[in-house]
Amino acid sequence: MSRRGSRGGLIDWFSGRVMFPIRDLKGDAVGFGARILEGDGPKYLNTPETRLYKKAELLYGLDRAKADITRQGYAIVVEGYTDVIALHRAGLPIAVASCGTALGEDHFDLLRRFADRIVLAFDADQAGAGAAIRGDELHIPAELGLDLRVAKMPEGRDPADLVQDGDTSVLLSAVEDSVPLLQFRLEREVTGHRLDEPEGRARAVRAAATIVGRLTDPVARSEYARYISRLTGADGPAVAAAVETAARGGGSNRRSGPAAAEASSPPTELTFSPPRSGQDKAERDLLRLAVAGRLAGRTVEPALFGRPDHRHVFELIRTEAADGSVDLSGVEDEAVAGFLRTLVMDDSPEADLEELLARLELAALDRSMDEIGKRLEQTDPTDQSHSQLLSELIALERTRRRKQIE
Repeated sequence: MSRRGSRGGLIDWFSGRVMFPIRDLKGDAVGFGARILEGDGPKYLNTPETRLYKKAELLYGLDRAKADITRQGYAIVVEGYTDVIALHRAGLPIAVASCGTALGEDHFDLLRRFADRIVLAFDADQAGAGAAIRGDELHIPAELGLDLRVAKMPEGRDPADLVQDGDTSVLLSAVEDSVPLLQFRLEREVTGHRLDEPEGRARAVRAAATIVGRLTDPVARSEYARYISRLTGADGPAVAAAVETAARGGGSNRRSGPAAAEASSPPTELTFSPPRSGQDKAERDLLRLAVAGRLAGRTVEPALFGRPDHRHVFELIRTEAADGSVDLSGVEDEAVAGFLRTLVMDDSPEADLEELLARLELAALDRSMDEIGKRLEQTDPTDQSHSQLLSELIALERTRRRKQIE
């Protein structure tokens, strides 16, 4: 497979990458996934979508794993191709992976042919962030009669790491002790709040209720409302009311008044969970500087913030700022106001503004490059838009290299 270079010549689409053949259920190769070995570019590139190759309908390794999945009664879904290979070589031939996309309805329907129990074995950060499954399809497993679970992996280690280090027993224990996905997400969400304080407990309930409110099954909502009550210590009827309000679409955090028209609409979930990565901390440090008025005279784009809640707060700060500071009394949303107060009361040393901006600009470029890479995978190489996207990707790569040198 090739593409046209800037001078009109043909260039190998997967040049400089290790390739993994992706097969359908019959074992026929229908496409490839390729991981970059060195240099710039998206970490993974896949064959562009075709009549035969549709990522939403394929699972890497399922052609080899389907018989064992049927015998053992469950499948293990991992993040990458190397994880699948490592688990199969370690005597766990029931592992599969999605082909560079989040799990969706078609994937679940495919796995349901062979087992009704699915265990997600991603590294701790990925599973905690809910990257394994699209949030708007959380109800799908229940509607398909699936028991979707999460194996709590050791922090910073994925299945391939454990197998390579000879810790297969740790992986097996994590799979054996797996918990329902929604339970896992709620536990991670709730632990990000101060449950010993009334406001913190209220924020935890609202955030958890927003997640549970997506469920279409009223019985499941009721059961998880009781679970939230036990997790947070909040009053049961109050939690149930919050869940039902979220289910009706009334759980979004909106502000009223003139400023609301200028500020962007908030994301679906305003979680304000503690930083779980260096990127999270850098974004929060920049918000601290914004609240303190340290960005006066500087042009800072909201796109620097990868987390929707951080981006929303930054846009509010820009809207509400007066004389270089933010008037907290003008923020009516309790969750946002509470988050702003934690920023103001944080007495740790301030981070260097230039270093923060440089780091976040690089991260924003990486996100843009990943997005274009995904669009490239779904675009016909002979289409004119493919060349345009490729030119944009090359320009972003050049910009990134220049900023790294600076």
